[in-house]
Amino acid sequence: MTAANKTSVPMMKQEIDALKKQYNNKECYFCGAPYTKNHNCPARGKTCSKCNKLNHFAKVCKSKGVNEISQQEAGTSASEFMIDTVNSMPVKHTDRPDAVIRIVDQKLDLVFKINTGAEANVLPVSDYNSMVPKPRLQPTKDILTSYSGERLQVLGFVELCICYKEGEKQVNQFHVVNTDRKPILSRKTSQNMKLIKFILNVQNEPATSMKPETARILEEYEDVFEGVGKLPGKCKIHLKEGAVPTVQPPKRVPIALQEKLKEELDRLEVMGIIEKTTTPTEWVNSIVVVQKPNGSLRICLDPVDLNKWVQRPYHQIPSFDDVAAKCSGSNTFFKLDARQGCWSMELDEESSLLTTFSTTFGRYRWKRYPFGVKSAQDEFQRKMEEVFEGLDIGLIIDDIAGTAANTEDHDAKLRLVLQRAREKGVRFNRDKCIFNALNIPYFGHLLTTEGIKADPEKTKAIANMPAPESHEQLQVLLGMYNYLARYIPNLSTLNHPLRELSKSKTYDWTTQHENARKQIQASICKNLSYFDHKSRNVKVIVDASQHGLGAQLVVDNKTVAFGSRSLSGAEKRYSQIEKEMLAVTYACKHFRQYIYGRTTTVTTDHKPLESILKKPISKAPPRLQRMMIAVQNYDIQVIYRPGSEIPVADALSRLHLPETDPDTQHDSEFADQTVWVKLDHNARWQKALILEKYKYAPRSYILQTENGKVYRQNRRQIRERNESMSTEPQFEATSPEPSIPGDQSHVSPRAQIGIEHPHSVPSSPTNFPTPPRATTTPAERFATPLADTATAESPSRSPSHLTQRPRQPLRGTTRSGRITQPPTRLNL
Repeated sequence: MTAANKTSVPMMKQEIDALKKQYNNKECYFCGAPYTKNHNCPARGKTCSKCNKLNHFAKVCKSKGVNEISQQEAGTSASEFMIDTVNSMPVKHTDRPDAVIRIVDQKLDLVFKINTGAEANVLPVSDYNSMVPKPRLQPTKDILTSYSGERLQVLGFVELCICYKEGEKQVNQFHVVNTDRKPILSRKTSQNMKLIKFILNVQNEPATSMKPETARILEEYEDVFEGVGKLPGKCKIHLKEGAVPTVQPPKRVPIALQEKLKEELDRLEVMGIIEKTTTPTEWVNSIVVVQKPNGSLRICLDPVDLNKWVQRPYHQIPSFDDVAAKCSGSNTFFKLDARQGCWSMELDEESSLLTTFSTTFGRYRWKRYPFGVKSAQDEFQRKMEEVFEGLDIGLIIDDIAGTAANTEDHDAKLRLVLQRAREKGVRFNRDKCIFNALNIPYFGHLLTTEGIKADPEKTKAIANMPAPESHEQLQVLLGMYNYLARYIPNLSTLNHPLRELSKSKTYDWTTQHENARKQIQASICKNLSYFDHKSRNVKVIVDASQHGLGAQLVVDNKTVAFGSRSLSGAEKRYSQIEKEMLAVTYACKHFRQYIYGRTTTVTTDHKPLESILKKPISKAPPRLQRMMIAVQNYDIQVIYRPGSEIPVADALSRLHLPETDPDTQHDSEFADQTVWVKLDHNARWQKALILEKYKYAPRSYILQTENGKVYRQNRRQIRERNESMSTEPQFEATSPEPSIPGDQSHVSPRAQIGIEHPHSVPSSPTNFPTPPRATTTPAERFATPLADTATAESPSRSPSHLTQRPRQPLRGTTRSGRITQPPTRLNL
């Protein structure tokens, strides 16, 4: 044996021992994936982004991180707390690493050490004992470790309302530790309180074209782009004579969301947006609670009953012509977008009581204008005109357009606007602002150095419409052309090849047909009507097909703009009424610059939508609630028309653009809704709330049952409320078991959608019947995922020879999938 072979023998033995160890733990040490026989590790040859070493991924890296928190909670992963991938540099208080922080409720000032590396706030037990009254100490399993590796004794955590000087009040979590050190503020808390400022080193971003002087102005007025504004004066909500007050009971909130709801109520109360009240009020509204993708909640007022009696103070919105007249000779532009306009308007005492809403934690009233009250848009336009009166700018609702002949004039105007905003309490959304631009989009048009141009977005749905692929699609296209005949000169000549093809028995799309289609659609785009902002007759026509959405904007019976998009994978599984409501939501968002602040008629060919939008939001299903909230700020009235009367929207939905909504294309299939779940193979179905999608398994979800316990379950053990759980077996097993009606746990979830059965689960969010107990065979319990097809069916029994090794639970879970939540390690 050579020396090389002698050296390789112990190396091979070490590798075999490592593989055995990995197999026993059922998790690969190099990639983190569940370990199986003949495991081909994807991390082999890869470089770790954490330590830059080979053959492993960052999520299983053994190198010690700096001040790293690994806090495993429902909806939170350790990677969210990593800080070694961000280049940060504190630029404030660099000479004074300590800050005096005010504990608001206890009226106590403490000197905190600002630690930009720590991700946990630490409060010594001595400081905790000095607080009067003492905040409630809550238990925790978190483990804190110092730089030297010393484990700190954690007694629990408390939630404190803190502020720095005269800054904004915030509620933060502090770990109470048995130590004599100074209290510590974490990176995140210090950044939120503006004690430090982080400069992010973003890769692959194009260099900004902002002029140096403009950048200095924005830095000088940095406060104008932060927080929520407060306009001068108070607003009053006027009611019509004979208004009949209504009192709505508190809306039932799932147990899993009650703690988050209380946190959001406390946050809004600290910000001064709402206030708890015990005063008797004639009006008590309901609220709608929606969970955001990041897990936090959005609280929205449901003012359906209140809006019936609100007297709208109609205020004339400036026309686009008023802004366009100022663009002559302009060479540079800027655009500002006001942040959270409604919340910047303060209500008087009487109006605030009208917005009282009830929760399980008591009654609250809005101190600022809540979104959804139909008088808000007129009041905001009036307030903004008063604030910026005398300045040479264009102002339509929350969009400010500024034009200038040169850079110096641009900066001078921008400084005047920002100074006025600072004085009057206006705040802007920095991400939506544009500076030093040669053109800016503004209410359906482009303001350019060459004058006014049409925004290509409003005709993109027609210009990029795909060619029809069948006789049926061609008939739909011809119907749309006939409806838009006024915009197509010589239509009968241009569409002659298409009409001949529609009569043919065979469908053969040639270059002649394609050229005719392009000429017709180019003519439509060229001859579209100009949008008159003074017009009162504004109508939006919408339609939804199985694969796409279509929308048409009509003003004074003249088509102005189009819109269409395809449905995402999750949206295609929506019920028809949800698709039709999604089309309304899409149209309002797409045509926002035209219809916001105007009474708009929305036409649909789905009659149930007409009645459901007249009901309170709280009585709608959860998915429809989110869509109804999205259109709350628009003054729309939905009416029904047969599909034959809306051929354009119908064609746009069938021949839609391939793009989807970027805000929804990555949505979970369930989108935080209540579902049925089976936690064990022989357990009953029970209700649970989807918290998030489990990112390490593509078809698994984190959910919480009604008793508050958190589980991870595969899609096969989850059913939507409109999915059936009953089917008849395709064939019998060799050892059949008694069949129980109502069991369909083994059927592909996608195959069940749309199946109606007497034992199917109702779609109502309340009064759920107890689903029947399911009976499954061992082969069914460990069956592989079925094909993603709406026509696939699964047998209710499997042959007796079909066996498979039982699935092992992942580390940190029980066999049923419940997360055991072991103590997590927090490095401080």
